[in-house]
This record gives sequence, C-alpha cells and structure tokens, in this order.
Amino acid sequence: MSGESTSVDAQYVQATKQQVRNMVAEIAQLAKSDADAAQFYEALLTRAVSALVATGGAIWMLDEEQRLQLKYQINLQGTGLAESEDAQLKHHRLLQHSLTKAEGMLVAPQSGGEGEEEGANPTDWLLVLGPVMSDRAVRGVIEIFQRPGAGPVTQRGYLRFLLQLCELAGNYLASQKLRSFEDRQTLWGQLEHFTKAVHASLDPLRTAYTVVNEGRRLIECDRVSLAIARGRKCRIDAISHQDTIDRRSNIAVLLSQLATRVVATGEPLWYAGNTEDMPPQVEEAIHHYVDESHAKVVGVLPLLKPAEEKSEAEEADAEPQDTVVGALIVEQFDQSSLTDRVRKRVEVVKDHAASAMTNALEHDGIFLMPVWRTIGKYRWIVQAKTLPKTAAIAALVGLVILALIVIPIDFEIEARGQLQPADRQDIFVEEGGLIDKIYPNIQHGSRVEKGQPLLKLSSLDLEGQLTDVQGQLNATGEQMRWINNSLAGGTDDLPLSERHRLRGQLMQLKKTSQSLRKQLDVLDEKEKRLIIKSPISGEIVTWDVRQRLYGRTVEPGQIVLSVAQPENDWELELEVPDDKIGFISEREVELAAEKPPQTIPVAYILATEPDHEMEGTVKEIQQTAEVRQDQDNTVLILVNIDRDSIDPQQLRMGTSVTGKLDCGRRSIGFVLFHDLIAWIQTKILFRL
Repeated sequence: MSGESTSVDAQYVQATKQQVRNMVAEIAQLAKSDADAAQFYEALLTRAVSALVATGGAIWMLDEEQRLQLKYQINLQGTGLAESEDAQLKHHRLLQHSLTKAEGMLVAPQSGGEGEEEGANPTDWLLVLGPVMSDRAVRGVIEIFQRPGAGPVTQRGYLRFLLQLCELAGNYLASQKLRSFEDRQTLWGQLEHFTKAVHASLDPLRTAYTVVNEGRRLIECDRVSLAIARGRKCRIDAISHQDTIDRRSNIAVLLSQLATRVVATGEPLWYAGNTEDMPPQVEEAIHHYVDESHAKVVGVLPLLKPAEEKSEAEEADAEPQDTVVGALIVEQFDQSSLTDRVRKRVEVVKDHAASAMTNALEHDGIFLMPVWRTIGKYRWIVQAKTLPKTAAIAALVGLVILALIVIPIDFEIEARGQLQPADRQDIFVEEGGLIDKIYPNIQHGSRVEKGQPLLKLSSLDLEGQLTDVQGQLNATGEQMRWINNSLAGGTDDLPLSERHRLRGQLMQLKKTSQSLRKQLDVLDEKEKRLIIKSPISGEIVTWDVRQRLYGRTVEPGQIVLSVAQPENDWELELEVPDDKIGFISEREVELAAEKPPQTIPVAYILATEPDHEMEGTVKEIQQTAEVRQDQDNTVLILVNIDRDSIDPQQLRMGTSVTGKLDCGRRSIGFVLFHDLIAWIQTKILFRL
C-alpha cells in the first residue's frame, strides 16, 4: 500500500510541476507579445497566485516620479491593510526596502526589521516579494500573500518561482521599451514625411487635401476634414479620401455649421457621446451632425495663425486681426474614445496644418497673384532677344481688344420655339370620369363647330350620387303625402299635440325636399358636363384621338383635345432664357420711345425649311418666367408672322422654330462675351 501511495504522490508532483511549467511558458509567450500592460499584469498575477495556491497578490510599479503605483491586485482587501493607516505605512516602507535591496524577500507574518526604514509585515500572511528588474534598474515589485506554516524549503520554492516570474516581467518591460523606441522612430519618420508634404505647396486647396489625407495616416483615425474660415463662417474644403466635395450634401452642410459654431467659441471641441458641458448652439450642431454621420467620436480644433514675434511697442500699436484660419475635424466611427497617443498626434497635425494653411492663404491672397505667377513662369518674353516680338504681339493684342470694345455689330438673342395657330384652344375636362364614347368623325383634322359634342364621359360616383339623392327625394315625397293624408282625413281622431307634431314634421320635410331638389339640379348639371363640347369652331389638332382617349380615366382640369383655326393667323411661341430677357426688355423700351413706336424685329427659320429665312415682330412678352420641360426658367414670347410668306404645306402645328430677336447694336466684345461678362458679374463681383 505504501508503494502505491508513493507512486501516486510522485505522479501528482510531476503533474503539478508540469502545470507550473505551462504557466511559466504562457507568461513568457505573453511577455513577447504586443499585449498592453494591464493585460500582462492581470495574466501574470492571476497565474502566479494560482500556481502558488496563494491567498492573493499585488503588482507595484514605479512611475516617472519614482512613486509606487498599484497596477493590479488580487484580494488585497482581505489582507487587512486597508483597516489601519499605520499598517499601510509599515507595508509601504517594506516595499520600498525591497526595492532598495533589489532582491527577493520572504517576510514572516507580523514581523519587521529593526529600523523604521525597513518597514514591517503587519499582516497575518507570509509575504513573498520579488523585484522587477529592467535595464539593470528596479522598476517595481511583485508581492504574493501566502498562507504561513510551510517549511523553509517550500518557502524558498515560492521565492524561486516568483523571481522567475519577475524576470519575465522585466523582459516584458524591456521589450515594451524597445517597441516604444521603434514606435517613436516610426512616428518621427511619419511626422517628417507629413511636415514635408504639408509645407511643400502654397496652393490652399492642394495644401488642404494634403493635410487631411496625410494627417489621417499620422493620426490613425477614420476621417479628417478641413474647414476654411471665410468671414464669420467656415466651409469644408477637403475631406480625406474624397477627391471632390458636394457642398450641398447634408454631411458637408452640417459639418460646416458645426465648424462655424466651434470656431466662434474659440475653444476645441471633443465629443464622445456627452454634451453636458457644451454651449447650446454647439450642442445643437453636434447632435444634428452625429445623427447624420453616425460618428462616435468627433474632434473640432480651431486652427489659429501662428503668432508673430513683435516688440511691446509694435504689439501696442497693432490693430486686432482675425487669427482664425479654419478648423480641423477628426472623426472615429468604430471606437467610442481616443487614446492619449492619438490626441497628441492630433495636436501635432493641428499645429502644422495651421502654419501651412496660413502661409498658403496669405500667399494666395496677394493682389493679382495669378498674374505674377504667370509672369514668373514666362520671364523669357521680356528678355532682350524676344522683346521686339513681345512688343509687336502686345500691340496686336491691344488693337484686337480695342476693336472688340469700339466696333459695333448686330446683337441678336437666339431662342427656340414652335409654330402655332394664333386662334387655338385646349379643351379641359370639367368633371372626372371614364371616356366611354367618342362621337363619329372626331379625329385629327376633323372640322367641328362651336358647341358640337366631341366626347362623353361616364362617372360611377356621379351616377351613385344621383341615385342616392333621387331615392331620398322619393322617400321624402312619400312621407309628405302620408302626413298630408293623415291631416286631411279628419282632425277628431288626432290629439292636438299630434297634429302640431305632424305639421312641424311636414315643414321640415318640405325644406329637406327643396334641398334635395337643389342637389339634384347640381348633379344634373354635372351630368351634362360629362359631354365634352368644342368651345370654338375649327379643326381638331390632337393626333390619334381614339387610340389616346377611348377607355381612359381623366381628372378635372386635364387636357383631352385641342381645337385650332389654321385658316386664320399663325404665330411663333419662342422660349427665351430668363437671363437673356433683360436685353430684350431694354430693346423694347428703346423702340417704344421712337416715333412712331416700333416693335422688336425677329428673324426665324422653320425646321422644315432651314434654307428659307423669314421675318416677324414681337407681339407679346410673358410677364412671368416658368420652368418648361427639362429647361431652366424661360420667358414665353409670341411673335406675329406673315402666313402668306410660308408654304401652306409647311404650316404644321408644333413645327420647331429657331428665331433671333434683334436687340440693337453692341460692341463685338460684348456680343461675343456677354455670357462670360454676366457670369463674372454674378459669380465674382456680386460676392465681393
């Protein structure tokens, strides 16, 4: 039996040793990984306490000011240290003493050194202390709270195991330091590349795109945007990974509003879900933007012009200037917070962006900078060898410009339209329904007379209303006849109160009958309107009447047919863009002031006779501009024409027409470039 027991104990010991080796191997592997400090300390202490079957433990590390900081603990509360400040002070001195000795220690329960500087163990547990060494310096201490009572050999085994873990912790710190150096070297390389890139150009737009794209790589965030201050407002000029920006999009509009309000406060904004401390106007803007973009973290940092070094006298005499260049916007869509490392990089990007954008905007704002830039590129044109040629070309250009300004030519506004009979009328539906009858000989080109029936509609709703009103009217008549018979049959059998009630009911029924008859008259009138008649005498100019209309449901106000009188006068309907109607109005006023008053001449050609130019005069100009088909706003102009000058075979309603309205004589330059002049006046001069 004793042999079997010894064998089992040996197997148990071997299994325990193997388990400990596995734990040590796991910690060694973790020390070589990229795990952060919190994960490593938790894994290290958890495995140490588990392997030693200890009550608890703690990891203490020195900070930059050489003060002990608790990084991770297990059951520290159960040791009783928190119950006494004196116990905490003794324990702290013991830890400091272990750091000074830089070697492992076993401290018995309720024991201590002779001097106060050595500290003491005020707990009821055996303390196993091991220093964490890195680069030949003590970085911290690992403390294990072990149950007392084990033999000296076992306790030394505890210490050897802990020292082995401390060595692994030191290796982890060394690797982290090396990795930090590598990251710092990488950061310096990225920062050098970013700095060269953002300061490489003085073009504002190119610099802005460089800031957002290179800045996003340096910051390692999801999106970076740049807003440029224009007066009191900011406008988004660049967004990372976007070549162009639709400034009318919701994202661009809301982001511009957010940047404007943050810049107005002069303070940077960091949003990560909480808006309690934000001004109301900024809180409203950030909520609107986040609802649209779904960003979890948003940072808006005003870009300020770098301060110039001035003497005290210069600063006193200097006038206050607008120091805001714009704003840098940083966004995260996956993470709900930014690390300190990212925030530091954001500050670096912000400072360089402010400097680069200030230089670019000031350079671009120099008066006539495009001219000076062009002259700088082509300085060879004023060199001695090429100066005569340059002078000759300049003189020729001057003569051309003078000719464009001085020599007048005819100024004509081109417009497109249609040929139409002057007397024509569209036929509208007055009551909705189904077209179930087209009268005989009603087709394209048919001659019709005024008042002649053309179409007949049927309406189930109208028929139902007629039936309902007629039924109510009949029922009312029956009730009235019954009451009349009751009153005429004799008054002796009816009490006086009943006779009065019947007479009152009879009066009410008479009013109801009158109302129903009026309703019936209205419905009869609507029924008559179901027959569509021609409003004028003429010809039907609607194509394929039966195919287009029969069996079709129409609504009130809908056009079904058109009737015209082609034997009378014809006219042109020209559509003139509203940005050209001003020239025509000016010409109309000039001709009206002449004696006798004149109208604007119009030259036109038909699409069916492009080689035959004809003439007409303006009859009427529409007073409002309307959007027609896929065009912009246009003004309709009616033009009188001589129908005898047109081949009767070409008189077709709707024929395309190209017309030119005579607007007098203007300089060649104005005639050729009046569209460009209008664009400059609208887009540039108006906004200055």
